[in-house]
Amino acid sequence: MGNHGVNVLPRKILGSTKRRQPYPSHMNLGRNTTPQSDLCIDLCIRDPYLTTYPSGRMDMGQGVLPVPREFEEMYRNETSNIYVFSGGDHSFEIRDKLDLEFKHAPLNNPMLELDVEAKNELSQHMTMVYMMGFFNDDTDFAFYYRGLKNIQAFMGGTFTSAAYRGPCFATPVVVHTGKDILQGTGLEVSQFNKVNRTETKGARWRYLYETARIVWEKLAFDEEKKKLIDALEDRGEAAQRDDEEEEEEERRWREDEQRKVEARKREATDGADGPQRMLMEQRHRLELELLIRKHANEVMDMVKRHEREKVEEGETAKKGQEGRRDTVLDALVKRVVRDKERLDGREGVLDDVESVATPKLESPKSPPDWRLSPPATPRPGFRSLPRAEAGYQEQDGQGAPNAGESKENMDDYERLDGDDPDMEEAPDEA
Repeated sequence: MGNHGVNVLPRKILGSTKRRQPYPSHMNLGRNTTPQSDLCIDLCIRDPYLTTYPSGRMDMGQGVLPVPREFEEMYRNETSNIYVFSGGDHSFEIRDKLDLEFKHAPLNNPMLELDVEAKNELSQHMTMVYMMGFFNDDTDFAFYYRGLKNIQAFMGGTFTSAAYRGPCFATPVVVHTGKDILQGTGLEVSQFNKVNRTETKGARWRYLYETARIVWEKLAFDEEKKKLIDALEDRGEAAQRDDEEEEEEERRWREDEQRKVEARKREATDGADGPQRMLMEQRHRLELELLIRKHANEVMDMVKRHEREKVEEGETAKKGQEGRRDTVLDALVKRVVRDKERLDGREGVLDDVESVATPKLESPKSPPDWRLSPPATPRPGFRSLPRAEAGYQEQDGQGAPNAGESKENMDDYERLDGDDPDMEEAPDEA
């Protein structure tokens, strides 16, 4: 047995070892520096019952204490194994778990008040015995000793007495599994093994069993602690019910909000004529928008051609052709304005459709926007009606009053201004 960090009894006090069988190599860990979690994994692979919760839950609500198994029954039960841990529990990993187990059990341990040796112990060394399936309902049982004298007395009586009657901490295990109790990353391991049933003809196994029975008999049922546990459980159940009610109310509220959203969607899509009406209105509006786009593009093409021809022909372009071009351009602008007015006149009918603004078309040279209204002042080269009727002559001296040219421009102006029935009756292209 190793003595890393803890003093143990000399070999002569333990008695003769001639008939003692050595521990198996995988169990006799001795002074081992391997992390406790790795050791527990090895033991759990060889003993899968460590990873299962006890079937019993120590229902002591009526003050009836569980009954330990008899020795022969436990000895023959393959799931009732005994583990011994010796070492330093510097991070309180094992003791915190066992303290939690004891708080959930309505028991009192009078031995703790008499354990002066453990109270004065400054180190965190301990020796723990973990017994699986100790009770008839398969609940586990654990107890440990602290203090150098207590540990020496407990280990020294293995082969010299039937059981050890010294004080210790003990508790049934109903919250954790055996793996949870024996697993830890901050443990200093001196000894950690599974007790062999055939070791010294089962003397050590029986010694630990009889000691566990004496420890259990020293624990007393505490009625006041039971009432406190019941009150805490009732409070916890009440808090849980409150949480469940809040979650249910929140769930109902979300469902109501979802139903309201779906109802609003149905109202928006289902009018007097249903979705078919909305689809037809959207289609009609799209057709009008495409028509406006087409006429606006025609205006922009005319402006671009006009600018290009002015550059190519210079200022000496024929006045008659220039005036005729401006007149046709004015007619196209009027057509775009008329289509825009037709679209605006239907906005009162299309209540459920978002209005779409007419796209703004811009040329690279950013010409004036003549789509919405005719220009306030005449453009260069625009010939007004009075001057055309009078046969106005340019002041630069070039050209003479030409009544025929003025009459031709006048006829074009009147025809494009709405007097020509052919142009007014022409259907618009979609």
